[in-house]
Amino acid sequence: MAQAIRLGIQSRLVPGSSLRERHATALRFGFDGVELSGPDMIALAEEAIRDDVPVSAICGGHRGWPIDPDPERVRESREDIDRLLELGARLDAPLILVPIYGRNRKFPGMDTGRSPEADEQMWLEGLRLATLRAEAVGGSILVEPINRYENSVTVTVADAMRWVAAMRSDRVRPMIDVFHANNEEA
Repeated sequence: MAQAIRLGIQSRLVPGSSLRERHATALRFGFDGVELSGPDMIALAEEAIRDDVPVSAICGGHRGWPIDPDPERVRESREDIDRLLELGARLDAPLILVPIYGRNRKFPGMDTGRSPEADEQMWLEGLRLATLRAEAVGGSILVEPINRYENSVTVTVADAMRWVAAMRSDRVRPMIDVFHANNEEA
């Protein structure tokens, strides 16, 4: 079966006073759907469920990050990821995950304070926990590589494929963002 390319846009980037209006505008602009994105993703997902708005994906939206330097923020991210996977399962929308956003090894003082190997181990641990939750609730995960200026763990398509393969679950797939791929891929 041939794979189709679908174009989505983050809901926060589309005009409208409600998620329903933003979805309709995105379709009018030629997109196939909207990814939920905004300051309170749990509330947005609950709005999508309440108002029966189709969602192509949930774009992060958790407190903290799976490899956050602050252990409390790691705990919060895991808690929110669990809830977003539950809501995503109800919406039939995958949760897009990245290890961290806004920290990298390219600039002094911007890393996590751990070695690259420790960051990878911590990411695998968090992704494994999320995978188990996705399997339990019927949700799914998209691992997105983002450019080297925004993280240092999942930068290329090959990185995403490596993490997906390590999970050995049909609930985890890669997702390629053309903006980030344009910066990183030949």
